[in-house]
Amino acid sequence: MDAGRLKAYSQAVFLQERACAINAVLPEDVSPLSGDQLLEIFGALIDQKDPYTGGHSRRVAALAGPVAAALSLPERLQRDVRAAGHLHDIGKVSVPRRILTKRGPLSQIEFRQVQRHVETGARILEGIPSLRHLAPACRYHHEHWDGGGYIEGLSHERIPIVAQILAVCDAYDAMTSSRAYREARNHEYALGEIEVEIGSHFAPAIARSFLSLSDDVLQAVIGERRDVLAATPSASSPRTRARRAVAE
Repeated sequence: MDAGRLKAYSQAVFLQERACAINAVLPEDVSPLSGDQLLEIFGALIDQKDPYTGGHSRRVAALAGPVAAALSLPERLQRDVRAAGHLHDIGKVSVPRRILTKRGPLSQIEFRQVQRHVETGARILEGIPSLRHLAPACRYHHEHWDGGGYIEGLSHERIPIVAQILAVCDAYDAMTSSRAYREARNHEYALGEIEVEIGSHFAPAIARSFLSLSDDVLQAVIGERRDVLAATPSASSPRTRARRAVAE
């Protein structure tokens, strides 16, 4: 390389080098499921990319755990669900901040960049031996029960159950969080939207388990965010409202 010239950027090389760096501090024999503090740190670093979603990964993990318990999943799988909640958006480190915080509508190119975060995140996790079992949850948490989601258009039981759980919890927190382009929706609005989308966006059993969570469980997650309880519902139609928030 000529002196004074920068090496051309390669996303593949960047992802490989990042995986090696993470492996240096997370050896193969360290289980991510026994490292809650480490997972929270990773989640916090992810959320720092977008100041509007601070705490999002932690809240998704906190919601996903009780849903998995309500479904009577094996304890090991419940731990996977919580861990995946912390890491499901790790691929957003590759999405430009100007896109994540854009106030206006996203262009098709920009939206495609956002969509690719699931593939990027899955590749990151696949490169880390102790985390690679969480990659499918990361890759498929934006799939829809009816096949209308991304990134592969999977439907029904083809969507891994951990990803199905994350889809509901991620959508709830997205709708009840303020974004650059809209204010937060309130708790009742988000629950109503989830109910409307049962069988289309969300797996019926998963959505109903989420809707059955006690007020105490939900309050423990959103209690620090009084804006969720006070936010004003949207007047737009139930099939179109909050679509961008849920899709991201």
